[in-house]
Amino acid sequence: MTRHALGRSIDELRESATESDDALVSHFEDISLYPESTMPTAALAATGAAALHFGSDPSGARVETRVAARRAEQIYLGMYQLAALPPGEPFVLEMDSAGLRSHGTGHNPRAVNAQIWLDAYWWARATRNGTARETLDAVDPALLTQGSRNDAAMLGLVEALQARDRKDPQWAEMLSACVSQVNSPTISTKEEARLLQLDLFGVLATIGNEPDDQGNFTEQLTDALTDHRAYWGASEERSGTPRGFFSLPLFGLCAMAFDEGMTIDVESDYLPVELIQNPPWMFELD
Repeated sequence: MTRHALGRSIDELRESATESDDALVSHFEDISLYPESTMPTAALAATGAAALHFGSDPSGARVETRVAARRAEQIYLGMYQLAALPPGEPFVLEMDSAGLRSHGTGHNPRAVNAQIWLDAYWWARATRNGTARETLDAVDPALLTQGSRNDAAMLGLVEALQARDRKDPQWAEMLSACVSQVNSPTISTKEEARLLQLDLFGVLATIGNEPDDQGNFTEQLTDALTDHRAYWGASEERSGTPRGFFSLPLFGLCAMAFDEGMTIDVESDYLPVELIQNPPWMFELD
């Protein structure tokens, strides 16, 4: 499945990606000193930088792409590690291949909400970072609603993912119970909910080892990628948005499925297949 037209050449995408990388690295000192105010913005910027890399390198073959993806995961993980600590408590974050001294922030509504948690979770799955998964699974979903607004369906998805990770047999029922809430988003548009969120429930529900799961998974994944392309290719303005150059949620879900023995039979420029099918890719960077 080919992507929508991105409106930029490969050289332009790589130049923009390098500029975004440099800008992010230049703010490491701010992240160190003022994590509560800077890390949520830095996390979004890091995902944007990684998306620019995937724009010119859809499979994730280049080292620069992998470093950018790792950096995004590290920043999201760091936000939640610091949010779990008392304000001011010293902590050393993993950043690129080194450590970055910072300190706890306590609960931070800008960082601890359903959408940011989900982005962090998809990166944790995509990078196979067990520490990140443990950190995120330890977050009380009730904290995600304190001081922030969330789509009810996304809160339900968080709870279902946490239940699945702890092998709660009720996780599938929890997932089914919140699907209808996609139709009543609070902060997302109805178009976003229909084309970017609804399919995630179907893809997740088909990850398993029953006889029909592989076929159903492939069908659901194809539908999700088609809807992703429909949303991001709907207008010239939207088509140039880096976040649409790949699908972070589907990247995470496909990594989860692959790790559990499923095959990814859909070829798509929205999925970095080389990273999905090489679980230790992030740990091979050092």
